[in-house]
Amino acid sequence: QGGRVRPVRRVREAVSLRRGRDGEHEARGGALRRVKEAGHMTIAETSKKYGLTADTLRYYERIGLIPPVPRTKGGVRDFDEASCRWIELIKCMRSAGVQIEALIEYGALCRQGEGTEERRKDILVEQRALLLGRMEKMQQSLERLDYKIANYDKLLREK
Repeated sequence: QGGRVRPVRRVREAVSLRRGRDGEHEARGGALRRVKEAGHMTIAETSKKYGLTADTLRYYERIGLIPPVPRTKGGVRDFDEASCRWIELIKCMRSAGVQIEALIEYGALCRQGEGTEERRKDILVEQRALLLGRMEKMQQSLERLDYKIANYDKLLREK
C-alpha cells in the first residue's frame, strides 16, 4: 500500500504475578522476565561493568581466556561471580601487558585442577619478570621525559 508501514499493536493482558522464593520468573504488565540471582549478569551488563564489548567477552570465552560462562535454560550467557573474577583477572593482567597466550595456558591449567600448580606458578613468575622489565624501561622513559621537561623549564625561565 504505497510503502506505508503500519505499526503492529500488541495486546497484552495486565498480569501481576510473582512465583515464590524458589521461582525463577516474574510477570508484570504482561512481560515475563527472569528474576536475577544475586551476582548474576547478562553479557550486556557485564560488558558495561567491565568496559569490554560483548564481542570481546565472547572472544575471551571462545579462546579460553575465561572459562565457559554458565548459560540460562534459554542459552543466554549468565555471568556469575566466578566468571566476573576471571574477567577482572584478565583485565588486570592484560593492562599489565601479560601475553594472551600465557593467560590462555594459565586458565587451561586452572581448569585442569590439581597437579598443575607448579606450572601455574611458573607462568606467573615468568610474566612477573617480563612486567618488571617493562617497568624498568618505562621508568627510564619517564626519567628522560622529566629531564627534557626540566630543560624546557630552565630555557623558559631564562627568557
